Amino acid sequence: MILMDDIKIIEIRIRNFRCLKSVNVKLDDLTVLAGQNNSGKTSFIEALNAGIGAGRQKFTEDDIYLAKGEKRLPKDRSIIVDLLIRPWNRAENEIAEKFIQGSYWLQLWANGIQQDKNDNDFVGMGIEFKWDSMMGEYRTIRKFLKEWKEDKEELDQSRIKEIAASISPYMIDPLALYLLDEKRDIIDEFRKTGSFWYKLISDPGLKKEDINKFEKALNELNSEIIKGSDVLTHLLDHLNDLFSIISYEKGQPFIFPIPRQLDDLSKGIDIGISSENTQVLSLTRYGLGTRSLATIVLFNAFITLKQKRMKNRRMHPFLAIEEPENHLHPQAQRAIFNLIKKIQGQIIITSHSPYIIEQAELRQIRHFQRIGANSKISQMDVKDLSEEDLRKIRRMVLKTRGYLFYARALILMEGETEEQGLPTFAERYWKQTPNKLGIEFIGVGGDGNYFPFLRLAQSFGIQWYIFSDGESHSIRNVNNALNKIHEPIIPQNPFVFVVPNGEKYETYLIKNEYQDELIEMIINLKAENGLHRQALEKEWKSKKKPVDEILNFADHNKTKCAIPLAEAILSSNSEELRFPEIIRSLLEKISEDLKISNIRAKSK
Repeated sequence: MILMDDIKIIEIRIRNFRCLKSVNVKLDDLTVLAGQNNSGKTSFIEALNAGIGAGRQKFTEDDIYLAKGEKRLPKDRSIIVDLLIRPWNRAENEIAEKFIQGSYWLQLWANGIQQDKNDNDFVGMGIEFKWDSMMGEYRTIRKFLKEWKEDKEELDQSRIKEIAASISPYMIDPLALYLLDEKRDIIDEFRKTGSFWYKLISDPGLKKEDINKFEKALNELNSEIIKGSDVLTHLLDHLNDLFSIISYEKGQPFIFPIPRQLDDLSKGIDIGISSENTQVLSLTRYGLGTRSLATIVLFNAFITLKQKRMKNRRMHPFLAIEEPENHLHPQAQRAIFNLIKKIQGQIIITSHSPYIIEQAELRQIRHFQRIGANSKISQMDVKDLSEEDLRKIRRMVLKTRGYLFYARALILMEGETEEQGLPTFAERYWKQTPNKLGIEFIGVGGDGNYFPFLRLAQSFGIQWYIFSDGESHSIRNVNNALNKIHEPIIPQNPFVFVVPNGEKYETYLIKNEYQDELIEMIINLKAENGLHRQALEKEWKSKKKPVDEILNFADHNKTKCAIPLAEAILSSNSEELRFPEIIRSLLEKISEDLKISNIRAKSK
């Protein structure tokens, strides 16, 4: 049996907080929340902060989930934030069965510690913001849970029976969440009473005799400054007039150019930075990126110092950082992730940075997605993946395509020609860039490379489509990837679009119908001046099989021709010809699934 005096927050479940109607999220030592704006990432950490945050913000009635069409908030609807906590063997990185005898946590939570169906210890903390009919107001109640229900429906139906003893603030403080939000600025921390900076420097750790000695020196220094300053002496003379107005008794005014007590002096501490061959500048003179980064660095100092001072008590550092990449250049964004990993305790970060995502482990990522009024949260189950599969996903997707986590939909294709050309068709079709719609066109680098992208999209609930060449080996490789993720194969899969008649993308596009436009494209690419253009036009008029010549040119200049080829076809005078049938079908399907409005005529 493994016994360790350490804990880990295993899971958070939230009900009815803003867009988080019903979510269960498992936590790692470091958990990365990724997804589009307004998908619920900030709501998740703010729900936690209201539940167990240090200097807790309060739930409000406006935080309670309101469904579409509801005009009034039902009084029986409450916000729930529950935490599952287990004893943790950090050395082995696994859950322990029991809290060790004499454990600080055993003493702290006492009757709040329960046993699951396998007789293993756990602590369930239940926080509920609910209507109190007796008081006529909403109240926040914190109690231990007797059971931890895994089934979402079972939880909602049986919660009344689960409540045990009340939780005092003292019982929460050792694992209280510290939130560094996106507006963090070390200058604000310097100025705010009650900030972690004030807590950090309020006790400099000096002996009493040293404090007396330093404060005596400060008072002597004040006197010397005043004696040497005509201005300050002049001010003192005029301050004597105060006593003729406010008091009949004699008195004496004082001016303190510098604080005379060490406590006041510490609160005026400034931090300076100097690079090689430059003067020292205060942090107040630096930009937001440096000041945001300094907040995280100094918070780490605060946590480590606090742990040293705990003596017989224990603490479980729990930190949430919102968008640590704010105001930092790409290299600094990569560096800050490594800094965050060194902070002790459990950490949650929200991020919109592919440079942060590319450094995270797959098991650490939680993908947030907004579906209507609700948020859906997904994570990848890697248990059935081989090491080779994991390596491909990390190398081909995570390390180079971290931005995919912020897309509404992915259109996967075999090669670079399609990757450049299809967005050109899409932009004309939707009359706006695909990026603006949250749609990414991805060349996977060969028809055998679909699986890593498909598995990632499937695991995180990102809508995907495939646009494939019609050659037999391409279809075979696409089907292999679909089989591997247990999806219907061609032709049954409605999300796979195959170039007809066994053709490649370029062969399909280069047809007689577009001959004039494509010849013009090649002349525009090759012509060096007016005379050269005339010679090229004459040469093309004499060709017996111009379509074959066009195809040959495109085949030898794939990347050069990708966008001009699409633009040439789009210049056709015929509305129907501007969007080749299979491309139109793909764009219509995406429009229908994602509810993208456009004014293009539908295929007949």
